[in-house]
Amino acid sequence: LSGNAGTSSVNNFVGTTDNTALILKTNNQQSGLIEADSTKRNNAFGNRAINMAVLGTGNNAFGYQALSKISTGNNNVAMGDSASFNITTGFGNISIGADALATAGAALGNIAIGSNALKNTVTSENIAIGNSAAAANSTGANVLAIGANSLANNQTSLTHMAIGNNALQQLITGQENIAIGF
Repeated sequence: LSGNAGTSSVNNFVGTTDNTALILKTNNQQSGLIEADSTKRNNAFGNRAINMAVLGTGNNAFGYQALSKISTGNNNVAMGDSASFNITTGFGNISIGADALATAGAALGNIAIGSNALKNTVTSENIAIGNSAAAANSTGANVLAIGANSLANNQTSLTHMAIGNNALQQLITGQENIAIGF
């Protein structure tokens, strides 16, 4: 391919001229979606990012299999390889990083930034910033983990705040702990 000369961006473009989504495929798998329907507002770029049968609205995915199982979930943002991979009906989640928030299915209002952040959580209203922050958290709720590996092994405990690399890293269960510092 050598491109085209003498084209006009008004008349020459890749896309649709009707109210139909633009879908890109590689190896017959969806690799891009720009939703034309303003009531849906779903967009994706990455091999198998966003389920093609998604009924939810306002979902945005960028990365291999990001939000690939979404069905009726709304207003989720996933960026990274397998970010928010298992979210189906979740609402208002933000995941940035490979495998960030990868296990959540119906979770609401989580923020996971960093590779493996909140990787195993299935609960709502957690914040993890840093690689592997709260990575093992499964049913723990109201968790705030800022720093690489902070609350990394927490599984079921509630209402914690850990700020700093490795803060409360070894905590598995318990309630209402605060740790600040390395």
